[in-house]
Amino acid sequence: MRGRTSLLVLAPAPAGDAAQVRAAVERLERLGVDGVFAGDHLFVQETTVPADTSRPCEPFTLLAAAGMASNRLILAVMVANIAIINPVMVARAGAQLAELHGGRRVWLGIGAGWNEPEFRALRGTMPGHRHRTAMLREAAEFLQSLYHDGEASLDGTYVHVDRLPLAPLAPEPPGLLFGGGSRAVLELGARYGDVVDLNAPFQKPLGQPDDGGIWAADARRRLQTTIGDLARAVEMVTVLSRRYDRPPPLFSINVDMTAVIEAGAVAEYERQLCKRWGLAAQSLAACPYVLIGTCREIAAKVSALRQVGIGAIAAEEGAEQLCEIRDALLADLISEHTGDGNA
Repeated sequence: MRGRTSLLVLAPAPAGDAAQVRAAVERLERLGVDGVFAGDHLFVQETTVPADTSRPCEPFTLLAAAGMASNRLILAVMVANIAIINPVMVARAGAQLAELHGGRRVWLGIGAGWNEPEFRALRGTMPGHRHRTAMLREAAEFLQSLYHDGEASLDGTYVHVDRLPLAPLAPEPPGLLFGGGSRAVLELGARYGDVVDLNAPFQKPLGQPDDGGIWAADARRRLQTTIGDLARAVEMVTVLSRRYDRPPPLFSINVDMTAVIEAGAVAEYERQLCKRWGLAAQSLAACPYVLIGTCREIAAKVSALRQVGIGAIAAEEGAEQLCEIRDALLADLISEHTGDGNA
């Protein structure tokens, strides 16, 4: 599952009609991208203005189409909301992707939701964090049993199945992905996950929680997270995985932006970014979710991420630039290792 390089780069799955998806995937392959990812939101609305509402694609169908244009790209669902979609349906959709394209290529991410407007739109209320974590735990137990044994029984609080057979029965099931920063979610990743996508730790201060709502609060938390924070999360999950007698998962992060700019412009870029989300101006040199600076500066941060155990980066923007930096960095490392570099 770790792919052809020591650092995987994933780009957003391209949307459009079948021909457009095929052409875009072929281009991503030429650029050296290792996979594509798609989120699972009914809609995303950062403000109260209806025109600002985005309508994302349905991830399983889109990734199935993307997989038809490639025989190697990873297909990652980041992540299916099991608080809205029955875990049985999520399991089946993941199995179908694995049947079509091979389980090694499919990362089935599951979560329990965080976007409250989606719950309201369905005339419901978003459960509290503790309840959503309990839902996610039962869904993880169910999926692991179903994919491992081809059949599952669980009489839980949220999941009720009795000798449910997996259909379709893919030769190799998809890998399970968990994304988050809370200890509870990281523990689930250690126990059940093949991939853990590291978000900002929940203990980080939110700053001004009433200024800009959940989007701004999450952005502030991510901007205040450091590579050191991720290193501690990697260590914790690795230790827990060994207690469960499992190999450590692949660790990934979702980067908000990648921008190659001149060294003299970095401070102003950082200042504007902090101002947008209500933070005092500060250096973002240690923030793992923002890759801005010269190619050399970004390469240094990518190298630091690799050293703490990050094996994959999903780039919302700038995947092409990130691939070029990644490939140049790895070429330099190979040259140093083989002694072909400068004396």
